[in-house]
Amino acid sequence: MKKLQIVIPCYNEASSIPSLLRDCEDVYKNSLGTISFILVDNGSSDGTLETYKNSRSIEDATEMISISPNLGYGGGILAGLKVTHENWIGWTHADLQTPLSDLIKAQSVIPDHPVLIKGTRKGRSLAENFFTLGMSIFESSLFQSALIDINAQPTVFHKSIMSNWIKPPSDFSLDLYTLVSCRKNRIQCLRFSVTFKRRMHGISHWNSGLSSRIKFIFRTFQYSIKLRREMYAYYSASNK
Repeated sequence: MKKLQIVIPCYNEASSIPSLLRDCEDVYKNSLGTISFILVDNGSSDGTLETYKNSRSIEDATEMISISPNLGYGGGILAGLKVTHENWIGWTHADLQTPLSDLIKAQSVIPDHPVLIKGTRKGRSLAENFFTLGMSIFESSLFQSALIDINAQPTVFHKSIMSNWIKPPSDFSLDLYTLVSCRKNRIQCLRFSVTFKRRMHGISHWNSGLSSRIKFIFRTFQYSIKLRREMYAYYSASNK
């Protein structure tokens, strides 16, 4: 099995760290040490780093880097990706709504060539599916490519794919950027089903109500238009 190193951004996740570490260590053991984790304490103020130090039991399963101030969702992930040392890397969320055990499924479909691997969420509410469908239709139309369940986790890919990245965003648009970049560079995206669960600890930092969702949609639309313009300019210049 190919080794994976997965980044998990953590912002004020002290309440979920013990459960998160238990799941990380279970995946590490069940994968015979081939899946390990880099947790990123992304400017937390609730003792996330201290909780990690007091809860960690299997040394090789996880490590944590601490950054300050908070660099945003994408910024935290990018900081973690910079210190990965395996050929196959990626990220997932700390809220455990997507079980870490799904990474073993992702690992099982890794081919011998660079690809992007993402989950497709099952078991979500009608409202959540409607929101995701609307985003998928908009992004697919904008970029003239099938872009579905953009924010699904986990996200796994060959490290060489990062060589195609140009100014990746530091916010929640990183998932969109990664998928669009792979489409533009004709990199295959493999999908597999993942079960989406309720958040057990803490609160979402972007999905805390209708108002936050509307703001997220507005920011995503703005960034999508900007990304399309930048990518069009880049690939037009490259083809001259």
